[in-house]
Formats: sequence, structure tokens, C-alpha cells
Amino acid sequence: KKGKKRKDDTHASESTMPSPDCTAPEYSEHTEPKPIEHLPKRSSPKRKYCSRCGKLVNHRTKKCTGCGKQYLKGFSIKDTLFIILSAALIASLIGNIHLYSLNTQINERNSELADQVVALKQKNRTNSEKVQFIDNYIVFVEDDGTNRYHKYECSKFIGNYFWAFNTESAVGNGYKPCPLCCD
Repeated sequence: KKGKKRKDDTHASESTMPSPDCTAPEYSEHTEPKPIEHLPKRSSPKRKYCSRCGKLVNHRTKKCTGCGKQYLKGFSIKDTLFIILSAALIASLIGNIHLYSLNTQINERNSELADQVVALKQKNRTNSEKVQFIDNYIVFVEDDGTNRYHKYECSKFIGNYFWAFNTESAVGNGYKPCPLCCD
């Protein structure tokens, strides 16, 4: 019994197998898909050959199948335009940021200078008042033996050794007015 097959065992295993006269289902994983006829066929890429050894260059890797020389992968016109326009955009952006920074610095400097102008105008008014006071009330007597008093802007006033007086004190001390600068 061990080496022999029973008749009913063979029959049981054959019953699980489909019989040759059975019709196959419409779709099975073993059936080949039908080609789609309406799609255009892909054209094969142009074959390129190595300039060093003459063997075929792989069109995907751009590497010679013989000597292994690596060829540069070319850029399409769209890629080139994209790179150029991207570089121009980045350069423009950097330029605009730089100009904005310079403009900000210039505006800050202009504000500082405007504040300085206001301060200098105020100082100028104060100095003008002082100069006007000195011109109106102060005279200078030099130690030159002439006993004359002068205004600051007089050509005879050298300004080396002198005394400053108000006009009344100079007259009271016996000094006489300079004929060039004092009327």
C-alpha cells in the first residue's frame, strides 16, 4: 500500500485540475495584455560612439561602454533658459537687496546730517549774536605805544599783545579811536 496509489487518490487530485475541455475565465493573471495600438511608438535615441575607442556610448549614463569615458550630459533649451532666467532673477534679487540696504544707509545718514544742520544753524545764530555783540561793544588796545583802540576786523590790529575793553572803558582810560576802523 505504501508505494501504490489508490485509484480514488488519483481521481481526487485530478478533480482539482481543470479539464482540457473547460473554458478559461475571461481574465487570468497568466494572460498577456493586449498592446495599445493608438499610442505612438517611441523612437530609439540616436546612437553615439566614443571619440576615443569607437564603442557605443550609453544614451542614459552618457558613458562609453568600451573605455568608460564619461561624456557631459547636455542641457535642453528649456533647461538652459531656466538656468539663465533663474540666475538673472537671483542676481536681480541680490542687486535689489543691496540697493535697498544702500538706500536705508543713505536715508539714515541724511537724517543724521539734517540733525547736524539744525544744530549748526542754531550754533551759527548764537555765534552771530556773539560776533555782533563784540563788534558793537568791544575794542582792542595793542601794546604798540599808539594808545589807540581798534575793532577786531581792523587791518592795524595784529592781535599779538592786547587788552580788550568795552568802548566806554577804553575812552575812560584815555585811549583814542583808530581812524581806519572806528568812526
